[in-house]
Amino acid sequence: MLKLNLGCGEDIREGYDNIDIRELPGCIRANVCDLPYGENSVDEILASDVYEHISHRKALDLLKHWYSILKPGGVLVLRAPCLDTILMYLATAKNEEQIEEGIRMIFGGQEYEENSHKNICQTKIITRQLEEIGFVNVTHSFNAQNIILTGSKNDTV
Repeated sequence: MLKLNLGCGEDIREGYDNIDIRELPGCIRANVCDLPYGENSVDEILASDVYEHISHRKALDLLKHWYSILKPGGVLVLRAPCLDTILMYLATAKNEEQIEEGIRMIFGGQEYEENSHKNICQTKIITRQLEEIGFVNVTHSFNAQNIILTGSKNDTV
C-alpha cells in the first residue's frame, strides 16, 4: 500500500513516503505540485498543512495532479486553514493577540520561505472543486480554524 504524507516537515509517519520541499531528515525531497509517482499508483494522500502554501492560481491543477496519481478508490485527506472559521475567529477576537493570531492563520508563520500562505480553503468552493475533479464521498470537518476534507477517487475511472 503506497501512502504519501505531503509537506510533512518534521511529522514523519511510519508506513508513508514522507515528502517535503525542504531537505529534512527522513523525507523525500519533492515538490507536491510535481510528484514522482505514476497515474493510478497511490492509495492515500495525506496533505496536512501544505495546500495553503500553493498559489491559489495553481490550486485546481494541484488537486487534479493529486487525483491523477491516486488509484481508483484511493483517498485524499486534506487539512488546511478555512476562511469561514478564521473569519469567525477574527470577528470574535477579544484582544490584539488574537487578531495577530488570526492574521498568522491567513498568511502563515513566514519563519522560512516556504512557510507563507498563498491560498486558503472556503468550504463550499473546495468541496465543489473536489467533486468536479471526480472525487466522491467528499466530507469535511473542522479542527480549530482548519478544515479537514476527505474524498475518494471515483473507483469507476
